Amino acid sequence: MKKQEKYELAEKRARDIKGFYIHLAVYCVVIVILTVVNFVTMRIGGYTFYWFLFPLGGWGFGLFWHAMAVFVFEKKNMMEALSEGHD
Repeated sequence: MKKQEKYELAEKRARDIKGFYIHLAVYCVVIVILTVVNFVTMRIGGYTFYWFLFPLGGWGFGLFWHAMAVFVFEKKNMMEALSEGHD
């Protein structure tokens, strides 16, 4: 594997990691906002339905797989690609 290809692979990995952390930050902010809205409307409306758990779980599931793709699967592929250059 050429030096330029290694650089491009490392650059892609850095973009992928940055993309995950942006996704995580947006998730945290939105879930906090939804939780606050849920509890405020429960207090005003007098009902007890925790609907914020649905986006928390659904989006959290997607976030989990995003993390798996970036930190497990992609890392494995990158290590394989780099080791091919040493043969």
